[in-house]
Amino acid sequence: MNNNEDINKNELENISENQYSNDNSVEVISDSTEMVEENKKVEAEPIIYSYQVEDKAKAPKKRRGNGFKRAMSYVLVGIICSVIGGASAVGAVMYVFPNSSAFKDSALYKTLQQGNSTGVSKFQQASINTSSSGLTVADIAKKVGPAVVGVSTKSIVASRNSVFGSSNSIQQGMGSGIIFDAKGYIVTNYHVIKGATQINIILNNNKEVKAKEINHDEANDIAILLITDKVDLPGIAVLGDSDSVQVGEIAIAIGNPLGKEFLGSVTTGIISAVDRQLDAKGVKFLQTDAAINPGNSGGPLINSQGEVIGINSEKIVSSGEAGVGAEGLGFAIPINLVKSKVDGLIKTPIQTPDTTTLTSTLMIGITIKNIDDVISQKEDKPIGIEVTNVEKNGVGDKAGIEIGDIIIKFDGKTVKNADELNALKAKHKFGDSAKITVNRDGKEKEFTLKFIQQS
Repeated sequence: MNNNEDINKNELENISENQYSNDNSVEVISDSTEMVEENKKVEAEPIIYSYQVEDKAKAPKKRRGNGFKRAMSYVLVGIICSVIGGASAVGAVMYVFPNSSAFKDSALYKTLQQGNSTGVSKFQQASINTSSSGLTVADIAKKVGPAVVGVSTKSIVASRNSVFGSSNSIQQGMGSGIIFDAKGYIVTNYHVIKGATQINIILNNNKEVKAKEINHDEANDIAILLITDKVDLPGIAVLGDSDSVQVGEIAIAIGNPLGKEFLGSVTTGIISAVDRQLDAKGVKFLQTDAAINPGNSGGPLINSQGEVIGINSEKIVSSGEAGVGAEGLGFAIPINLVKSKVDGLIKTPIQTPDTTTLTSTLMIGITIKNIDDVISQKEDKPIGIEVTNVEKNGVGDKAGIEIGDIIIKFDGKTVKNADELNALKAKHKFGDSAKITVNRDGKEKEFTLKFIQQS
């Protein structure tokens, strides 16, 4: 410090600008100041500023004293505290307030959103679940493919003038399924096996074995099957956790689109949406753009770890009144819903019909066409039921019925159409016989039908 005489602030104000060029020096002691550090008030020591008023030629070189260094340290501390406080405030806005509905309605939130030219929210986004240990699609196909099976069914379908019967026909179906238990249990969609009188399982090595339905949950479109033949299972699928699925994750579908010829087809995509409700039933599906086609129903939707996260069930191919075509809209039943039903379905099996026989209703084995008054006059044929096709080795074929015969009586009663014929036939059971009268080339012929179960 200089040994110049101290003057107070009021005196300093009276010193003219010229006085600062004199050979006198002036020292000014500032008032005490207050600093804020870590939320505590700290009173700073007095800061002394020195003004040299000596002749510049004689004045020594200016030197910052300890007081100046101390002042600068306080300034630095103040800057650091300001930065920390500002960062804390920004952190509160970025991580606490975004979860508040009130904040999302605020002008600040809207300003932040509008200021983002990239279209991505400035708030932290949910991370995508992409584990570095994920399998390749090829690995997944090798792991899960052996556990995916074809579900082949045969059913009796009531249909007037059907191909193989006067009121019923044999219908074959094809879907997919998943072996999920070492005992040979398979999960599939109920609509795949609904009404089936015979169920066969096609393994991934094309070996075909018999199975039966254990039980089903029609409301959720789930069915449990059991392989009844003794066979070494080629694989067992691992059921994952559908609750952890996120939009954008990889999704792989394996199944039998369009039938046995495309057994074990693999398609890939992503999870397009979760909790997608399609109707009033309440089932919430996983949506995927992986290709799903008829025959994929009942097959697995798989994650990147090779775990089954859903059962492929539906596909939307058109929408709107105009039936606009749509692609990449496949839906799967979440596997957690399936797992919640499996134990109960297995523990309470239903009684299923004997699958060694195919038919459960009487069939004549013919295709027919009604001859009404108009056709009778136009084609010069008697009123009745014309036979247009005869199934080889069927009941009608064995009785002697031929194509072109016109059925005019059944059990001795006149019949004019298929409805009247079916009503009389329904009074019989397997093992019964019935008389049938036809007009063949203008002559009446009578035959005996013997109703037996056919495989």
